[in-house]
Amino acid sequence: MNISPVLGFAKLLVKSRKTKLILIGAQLGYIGYKYLKNRKRKHSKSKSGTIKTSNQGTR
Repeated sequence: MNISPVLGFAKLLVKSRKTKLILIGAQLGYIGYKYLKNRKRKHSKSKSGTIKTSNQGTR
């Protein structure tokens, strides 16, 4: 199970407003981290693919 749903469920069980805000911030931070990680991985693959095709064309 991913950590994001666990944080969302914990947010529902907590009564303190400050703790809820901390859990929401942690959840958003984790989602942002995963998004940037996936975006960086896709970007590096597409970049390396264009370099390979341009090198093959010059040979």
